[in-house]
Parts: sequence; structure tokens; C-alpha cells
Amino acid sequence: MHALFNVFVIDRFGRRNYSNISSSVLWIKNNIVMSEMDYKALELKINQLIDLCRTLDAQNKTLMQEKSTWKTERAKILQQKEEARSKVEAMITRLKAMEN
Repeated sequence: MHALFNVFVIDRFGRRNYSNISSSVLWIKNNIVMSEMDYKALELKINQLIDLCRTLDAQNKTLMQEKSTWKTERAKILQQKEEARSKVEAMITRLKAMEN
């Protein structure tokens, strides 16, 4: 005689049905048999994944904002560099003109 377990049976459409089954039953046609403990463990893992996704999404938004800030700052520095180069070239040209 096999022991009876209270389990959730999840059919191929994702519907959950609560029932008693024998411990010898692992698969019922296309339905997956899952104990309540397994279901709770799965639910916990799914909730942890959801939390991780939310955390990663928040981190991603922060990184994208930082990237935008860095790109703006880089463009500003490149512009300042170009202006400084132009001024140095102008000074060199004036100094060469003064030598002649």
C-alpha cells in the first residue's frame, strides 16, 4: 500500500488543482504532480527572482543615468580640449609672427 499525499496538480495549461494521490504516482498523463512543499519552495524561488529582477532593473536605471552623465561630461571635456588646442595654436602662430 502506498502513502497518500496532498498535492497540487498543475495541468498543461498551468491550472492548479488540489488533490490526494498515491506516493507511487509521479506523472499523470501531461500533468505535473507537485507537493505543497515543492509548490511553496517554487513560489519562494519565483518571488526571489522577481525581487532580483526589480533590484537589477533599479541598478540598470541608475547605471544608464550615470552613463548619460558621463557622456555629457565627456563631450564637455572634449569641447574644452578643442578650445584649449585652438588657443595654443593661436599663441604659437602669434609667437612665430613676432620672431619674424
